[in-house]
Amino acid sequence: MYLILADGSELDTHCAQSLKKFRYKQKALLQGLADLRDEVRQDTSLTTHIQHQFRLKNTMGYGLNALLDYDDPVEILTHLMIGSEGTLGFIAELSLHTIAVAPVRATGLYVFADAKTACAQIPHLQAQGAEAVELMDSRALQRVTGQLALVGQATLDAGSVALLVDISAPSQTQLEAQLEAINAGFPTSHLQTVCAFTQDSQTIDHLWQIRKGLFPAVGAVRAQGTTVIIEDIAFDLTDLAAGLQALKQLFERYDYDEAIVFGHALDGNLHFVFTQQFDTPAQRQRYDAFMQDVVSLVAGRYHGTLKAEHGTGRNMAPFLVHQWGPQAVSIMQRIKQLLDPGAILNPGVIFNADPKAHLQHLKTLPPVDTLIDNCIECGFCEPQCPSSDLTLTPRQRIALMRRLPLLEPDQQATIERQQAYLVDTTCAATGMCATSCPVNIDTGAWVKKRRARDNPQAAETMARHLAATHRVARSSLSVAHWASQVLPVKVLPASTRLARRIWPTLPEYFEELPKGATPVTASSDTFTDKVIYLPSCLNRVFGAADDQPPLPEVVTRVMNKAGFEVVIPRMWSNSAVVSHGATKAIKKPPVVMNSSSKNGCNSITLRGAGRSSLMPAHVPNTVSKAAPKTTRIRSRSLPPLWCSMCLNGLRFVPSNSPLCCIPPAAVSGWMAVSTYGRWPGYCVLR
Repeated sequence: MYLILADGSELDTHCAQSLKKFRYKQKALLQGLADLRDEVRQDTSLTTHIQHQFRLKNTMGYGLNALLDYDDPVEILTHLMIGSEGTLGFIAELSLHTIAVAPVRATGLYVFADAKTACAQIPHLQAQGAEAVELMDSRALQRVTGQLALVGQATLDAGSVALLVDISAPSQTQLEAQLEAINAGFPTSHLQTVCAFTQDSQTIDHLWQIRKGLFPAVGAVRAQGTTVIIEDIAFDLTDLAAGLQALKQLFERYDYDEAIVFGHALDGNLHFVFTQQFDTPAQRQRYDAFMQDVVSLVAGRYHGTLKAEHGTGRNMAPFLVHQWGPQAVSIMQRIKQLLDPGAILNPGVIFNADPKAHLQHLKTLPPVDTLIDNCIECGFCEPQCPSSDLTLTPRQRIALMRRLPLLEPDQQATIERQQAYLVDTTCAATGMCATSCPVNIDTGAWVKKRRARDNPQAAETMARHLAATHRVARSSLSVAHWASQVLPVKVLPASTRLARRIWPTLPEYFEELPKGATPVTASSDTFTDKVIYLPSCLNRVFGAADDQPPLPEVVTRVMNKAGFEVVIPRMWSNSAVVSHGATKAIKKPPVVMNSSSKNGCNSITLRGAGRSSLMPAHVPNTVSKAAPKTTRIRSRSLPPLWCSMCLNGLRFVPSNSPLCCIPPAAVSGWMAVSTYGRWPGYCVLR
């Protein structure tokens, strides 16, 4: 661990010299921790209390078990840092021990009649080596009935509880023995097998997607203006069924009809999700009363933990003493005083003197646009965002627009001056964020809508002059690349920065800027099965690195190895739609009139295509060269592709269209390949 303390002291536990220096300079701190260690160990009742608290998952307050488990004050310090939520110092680097993944695995989903029956199975599953047992109540499953139907059927009553069981083993023989024992222990009645234990990796992935989609499923249906709240608690396994039932009774008492419960059953850990409005005193009072009753239920009646995984934060800070008691909280406060005497690190978190702190600084989700209003700001989209390291992620773009009306006038003015660059200009609008968004929000579509609002004619202008636009872009990149080779290193970046003062829209040169692409041409081997390949604008404008082949060439090689001949329309680099080998783009893109989904197939109908079909002259005669005025294309059992070619501009991009801007021909048994979009891949045209 590499950590930084409030006074600027640094400690790298992997470095002997750093450890020696820290022990010398922080003698008082380490002695203070040693004194606390000895004081706690000498108090039998406090020691027993700490051990009792950590019999379950527990992130409420500090990890006082470090005072019992470790003798070295440095070890105590590093373990106190875990879960301290930035109140004791900053962890800059952390090394983790990993465990091996067993080679064989099986997963199954079972629905039990009630919580008592389901929870009674947990010790049995634990004894048979189950690695994960995920509990889901009936409301949770009702939120994902569409996904559930893809793996099996179940009749969900109000009290039904499901268990998703995951088990692995070092050998197939051992796995089969474990599964046999588990199945033998299941009840013979009041049990529905939604999906029996399976080793099929795709089915397993789908089962876990059902579980992972529960939290956002509530967010997807929340009323406008409400906030999604998730809490996590833990009960002893002997109290889990009763605790779950009591929690659901609280939902009913406070009219949280949308609330769901799911969790990690092996640990007695439950997450519950509900939505709440905070815009009126009555709503805030309702939330306060509910939280007070949750605290009484978990910490009072069942002696569980109020925060099993998520940390104390601000919401549970007023209730720290309810779980730990004043003596243990006093030890935590002395730890805080030792490490952060000025209380400058994350004030108000974990320790908060305000008994109503959970009602202060409440986060609201005001409406911005129907395309993004369902966003719950979970951040799942961020790893997919190309601009995450440049400006903002999709979550941050949405959050910024939501907070804008709440800021002071001078802050609003600053954001409004910068939002064009932060929100619009630097968004790649690829739609990749939607691939990992649990509520299917495409922030790129929202950004395109904003661009269309600000520049309503930009799309048509680019579409009508697409060939020229691409030539200028490629030429500019090539000239810049050439100039970077012959001019001193700092001249070109400095020159473009200076030029931007006069012409702000001029891009600034940087070293990583690629050169212009070479025209895409067909260089495929010949096969009976053929594929139409439509390289995207990115690959028609930006060239590959000197040590890498162009992506169209790579795609062609891969398809050839798979036994497909790759057909690229003639002059595709200079036009978006080619009419029988012509070299210019059509003047008006085809307009998508309607779209639908039926029997697992995505369909679109395009009109206005006429004879401007995507058929180069060398396409075999099996393809009709005269496309009808209206053509329907359908992709079989594949996720919808997002075609972001420039022809779409900002208007012609339906989110569920496999080939939204291409006038299709009457083809049969052919495929169209796209290397740009939500799900890069292919779709079968029929």
